[in-house]
Amino acid sequence: MEHSFLIANSLYKIGAQIGKCISGIDIEVELINGSFQAIGDKLAEKRFDGFIFFIQRMSDEAINFVAEIRGKYKDMKIYPLIFTGSEYVRQDLIRAGASLCFIMPYMPPVLSGELLCHFYNNRNYKIIPQIVYFLNSKGFDSSFQGFYPLCIAISMLLNSPDK
Repeated sequence: MEHSFLIANSLYKIGAQIGKCISGIDIEVELINGSFQAIGDKLAEKRFDGFIFFIQRMSDEAINFVAEIRGKYKDMKIYPLIFTGSEYVRQDLIRAGASLCFIMPYMPPVLSGELLCHFYNNRNYKIIPQIVYFLNSKGFDSSFQGFYPLCIAISMLLNSPDK
């Protein structure tokens, strides 16, 4: 794989679902559970191109953690997933060094598409949410590894049929 991401998993295993969505597309994914300290230790072990983590309750510790990670890993994309709709919180995280914040809830395939668009700076990775719903309604199992690349391919075809 050309790129690697560290995803801090959540209680509901949303991180694992996001990892499954992006792992079939040129990205190696590692999951971790634990504290900011455990995550920081893992980030120090190897080079990651991206880091996704959840902030369930906003705190100074979370903002300081983002600033610390940004200071140590200038080229890494940092994607906090936050559970507050506050624009002020989102702006605080961006100022601290987050690359892009996602305000939850978000469907993992849609979030993954938005994340890939940002990471690769390419709108072609944007997944049309209705494709996910349609494929699921027709019995396609979203747990198989090729599901999300298929959604991206269909979205690309629909967005640019002439290419």
